Amino acid sequence: MPFSLLGLQAAIADGSEPTFDGQPMQAGTHLRWAFAPELGFPPGAFWLCRRPLRESRCGPNVPPVAVSEAIARQQAAGTDATGITAGADGGTAPAGLGSVVSFATAGEPTSAERCGRCCCCLALAALEKSVAARCECGHALVEPCQAGDPESESAARCDCCRCSARRQPPVNISITICCCATGQGSGTGGTGNGGTGGNSSGGGTGSVGGTGWQPGTGQWGPPDECCWRVWGQPFTLPVTRANWPARYSGALDPGTNPDPVLADRDVLECGQRLGSLNLLNGMNSAAEQQYFSQLRAECVRLVEDWPAISNYAVGIDASDDGTAAPQLSLHLVSQLQLSALSPYMARVLGLYFVDTEADPAEEYQYCIVGLWAQQVPPQVRSPGSAPTGALARGTANFDGLAITADPSVSHLFAWQGDGSGAQLPAQIQGVPASVAAAFGSAAASLGPGQLPPALLGVQVNPLVWPFLLPRPDPTVCTITLGTPVAEVAVSLAGQGMVTALASGAQVATASVAGSSSLTWYPLAASDPSAAPIDQIVITGTGGPGSTVVLGSVASRLLHIANRPVLIVPRTDTHDEPAESSAVAASAGADQD
Repeated sequence: MPFSLLGLQAAIADGSEPTFDGQPMQAGTHLRWAFAPELGFPPGAFWLCRRPLRESRCGPNVPPVAVSEAIARQQAAGTDATGITAGADGGTAPAGLGSVVSFATAGEPTSAERCGRCCCCLALAALEKSVAARCECGHALVEPCQAGDPESESAARCDCCRCSARRQPPVNISITICCCATGQGSGTGGTGNGGTGGNSSGGGTGSVGGTGWQPGTGQWGPPDECCWRVWGQPFTLPVTRANWPARYSGALDPGTNPDPVLADRDVLECGQRLGSLNLLNGMNSAAEQQYFSQLRAECVRLVEDWPAISNYAVGIDASDDGTAAPQLSLHLVSQLQLSALSPYMARVLGLYFVDTEADPAEEYQYCIVGLWAQQVPPQVRSPGSAPTGALARGTANFDGLAITADPSVSHLFAWQGDGSGAQLPAQIQGVPASVAAAFGSAAASLGPGQLPPALLGVQVNPLVWPFLLPRPDPTVCTITLGTPVAEVAVSLAGQGMVTALASGAQVATASVAGSSSLTWYPLAASDPSAAPIDQIVITGTGGPGSTVVLGSVASRLLHIANRPVLIVPRTDTHDEPAESSAVAASAGADQD
């Protein structure tokens, strides 16, 4: 898959297999999952579902009924993933993603529309009258039609629909990303096993996603009409905060308990998730508790400003060595994911489960559901924040961006702010006067909250020795994205062109009209699933000595909204148990 948003892997262990640190292997079906760090941890938690593979009455790729119904209600209401009215994020604005970017908040996802004519959309319209979400052909509704689908008003032409009659052949693992409107209900506070830890303001796990799932006991629930059973306990970070909705089973109510009490309960939860295992073989209890306390503190730092600041925007903690330490463009959510390479830490972080209740004579299908309050918040990066020495050499790797310039054609310069919001100085050390002036002009008209933390100046080499005469309209800067995306918006000032590429092929382009002020230029892939954007090319058309100023790059993994995202990975099989290797996987869950 070009996009790797959410992944689930499984393997069977009989308990005799060796592990990397000598602890006993737990017998059962080992499942672990991971997600694109740009998504952040889901505020509505991860939920694991299971059903016998032979039960495919709703189609092999149809998610649990509660998920389908929640998404359908959201679509019928015309709201986005946070309950905002369709189109509220400026998704159709000329600036694209740039219209939702400020350096205080990240913006909201966009909304899709229904054609209102085909049988799927008619079924969706019926939801507004509390009618069951089914096509008139009788099959369960999965999602509305898309642009270009043939029109149909009868069940005889239901091939236009995305109903369960049009599903793919069976697979062993399915993955669902559910981004649903925030519900109005609330959990009830609990202090023992099965307590939801919600509060009266609707801040508990069940208030996100609209599925109605609430933390409960550790057992498989009753089957829905598609035979899916939900594990009663959600998979969450081991942290309890009033502003963070995800609650593990047994979490205390943050509305009635002080933080020290919450912290003690969260640290206890870390140990309980390991059961009889240790965080590392031979680690004593005191050391383990100290690590759990540090982990809980980092989890608090990750979510304490949510939703104003997304998980992905939180960086790693500052080094005790200060400016002498390497400057890493690593995000805290990525650091936690790296730590989850350990299967024991993955359990603590809510990214691992061992199903010990599977029938050895049965073959199962597993589905992991993540509930996000925002579908895919834009990721905003500042190329000018890259190390200035690397930029001067023409090659810099920073924050998932590979920034390059050919020194025989152009040079890179940066202004990096100190966070005070002060105006740019007229003179910047190591920056030519003409480039510094371009920085000043680019930022002059920006209002509060619009000035990026850094600016990157790309200057075409002037007609002076030792530079050669540049060719007309040269490529002055190339930015390669570590993770391909569906759409980007680049804020630029100057004169030139900006082009988005997918595997070297042009997918979108825009003319930088010569404005001296930073302006957003949106670029979107027409088919992001097959050809996502992986490179941005900036061309200078202002001639020798001219400067193009780059402010920020905003990107989004997906530019769809208001419909479920079902991802079916290929069914590779490994015989190695999941807990004996960080990357071992089995797409099947055959118990034979």
